[in-house]
Amino acid sequence: MTSRALRSTLLIIFVGLVAGAAYVVWQEESQLAAASAAEQAFDDRVTTLSRTLLDIKGAQPGYVAAGQGDDFWIPRVESLIAAAREAWPAVRARAKTPQALGEVETASVAFDRFTQFDRRAREYVRNGQRLLASDLIFAEGIEQLDTAIAALDRARQLDAAALSGTARQRRRTELAALGGAAGLGLL
Repeated sequence: MTSRALRSTLLIIFVGLVAGAAYVVWQEESQLAAASAAEQAFDDRVTTLSRTLLDIKGAQPGYVAAGQGDDFWIPRVESLIAAAREAWPAVRARAKTPQALGEVETASVAFDRFTQFDRRAREYVRNGQRLLASDLIFAEGIEQLDTAIAALDRARQLDAAALSGTARQRRRTELAALGGAAGLGLL
């Protein structure tokens, strides 16, 4: 290889290969960072919603607890239900996989059933039928909230698993680009 033009051409090709590989790595890392940020936003929304549902689960038995006034607990639960209703659209919008969205919908249906039971329980409390209200709260209401919380947790896990699979695929692409550039550089 005594030809100066040949060496210069090969050097330019090598630099181009390295630049191309660097671009592929940069692009994959940027997309991975965006996907990770989206997954973190979904996780944060799901965590906030789950905490709200747990707060409801803890506050609703106050309707029928001895020595507790329903004038405090009913408005408290109503405000928590309103906060949960506001959170559902953001959680749905951030679910990335169809399976995670399905779990979010399962949780939403369970929450809607809970609100129906809650309305009936409040009517029973206002009519002085605390035993019927406690049956609804402890037999049906808590079960529906547990179903919703478990479905949200599954949605979070499904979304995280999808991100993990995407990250593995992106890492393979990066390694292929770097390995290809290195191999052609050695050649």
